Amino acid sequence: MKENILRLKKKGHIEQVFKEGKSVATRNAVLYYKKNNLTKCRIAFSISKKIGKSVIRNRIRRLYYEIFRKMQNDIDSTYDFILIVRRKSKPLLTYEAVRQDVRLLFKRAGLLKNRNR
Repeated sequence: MKENILRLKKKGHIEQVFKEGKSVATRNAVLYYKKNNLTKCRIAFSISKKIGKSVIRNRIRRLYYEIFRKMQNDIDSTYDFILIVRRKSKPLLTYEAVRQDVRLLFKRAGLLKNRNR
C-alpha cells in the first residue's frame, strides 16, 4: 500500500518554516524543519534551475521524493520539511548516494525514530 505524503504547498506555510524553523545541511542539500500540529509530516522540495533543464530537475525531485516516501516511517511525523537541493549535487544522482545524504540530514536534525538503520 502506498503511503500518502502531504505536500507543503501554501506560501504562508513555507515562509513560516523558513522563518521559525531550524535547518541542517550537507554538501548536497539543506533541510529546513518546523514542528506542526498535524499527525503527518508535510514536505516541499526546491531545486534551482541552475541544476539543469526540467527533465533533470524532475528526475532529482522524484528521486528525493521516493527516498522520503520510503523513510517516512523512520522520521518523526509531526514536522513540516523543506528540502533544498544544492547545485553541487548534480553528479550525486545515484539512488544510494542520495539516500545516504537524506538519512544524514535527518540524523543531524535528530528526527530519525529508529537510529540503528
